[in-house]
Amino acid sequence: MEICKICGKEYTNLGVHVRQAHKLGIEEYREKYPDVKEEVDDENDFPTEEDTTEKVILKEKAEKEEVEDISGETLKDFLEAHDMSKKELIAVIENFKEGKNIPVKMTERRDKQIGEAGAEVLKDQQSARTTNLHVAETLVKNYGFKVKEVTTRGHTIPKTWILEKV
Repeated sequence: MEICKICGKEYTNLGVHVRQAHKLGIEEYREKYPDVKEEVDDENDFPTEEDTTEKVILKEKAEKEEVEDISGETLKDFLEAHDMSKKELIAVIENFKEGKNIPVKMTERRDKQIGEAGAEVLKDQQSARTTNLHVAETLVKNYGFKVKEVTTRGHTIPKTWILEKV
């Protein structure tokens, strides 16, 4: 960590900070502060104007959801495939970084989707058996099933819902 001679804050990559925050090139910084450590004077620590321009362009593309990952999938494609908004993705990432759980709203939506997918597989049967409450609930609400019995082994989880089509 190095302390910036201009603003007094500490940075892991002082050269990048000086270039981006203070708009100074390597020569200007050396002239103003000749006592800086040699490692900070390395030209690689100071991005070129081209590097900075490229980062700005990439940031703008990312904001427009046009940046592709290695597989060629855009952020927009990813969000659509996972039925989530950019705001929800950011919330998941922030919660992950802070060690928090996924927001309840998203968990409920995911559970509903799992229930719908599971019920889709069982909907044409005359009777069905599931250990997933959301599958059982979807079969009852959307496909005309009725819960015949709920069983447990020794009163433990998971429960099993046994359903019949009405």
